[in-house]
Amino acid sequence: MNTMEDLLGAMWLISPLGLAMISCVAIGFAVTAREALGRERGLREAREHAHDDEEAALTDAKEQAAGERDRYRRLLDCHVDAALDCRSPRARHEPQRDPRGRRRG
Repeated sequence: MNTMEDLLGAMWLISPLGLAMISCVAIGFAVTAREALGRERGLREAREHAHDDEEAALTDAKEQAAGERDRYRRLLDCHVDAALDCRSPRARHEPQRDPRGRRRG
């Protein structure tokens, strides 16, 4: 009988200690999971911010490229217009001729 009483006495001692250890382990897992979720949330937010920054940079680059394209188009239009004016018959400084081929004034 003595051994059974000793065993029951030991269980009363071990039981609270076991529960305390199990609860500590559970709390440790909960804290670790919370930290992992927080870290994952932080990484996701950082990726979102980086994506937003990339989109803004890309939009700025597109707008700048469109502005430069329009600028170069205006410059090219001036040169094309000048080249076409030089090739037109009115732009040539040749004396006019009458229908018989003689020069006029």
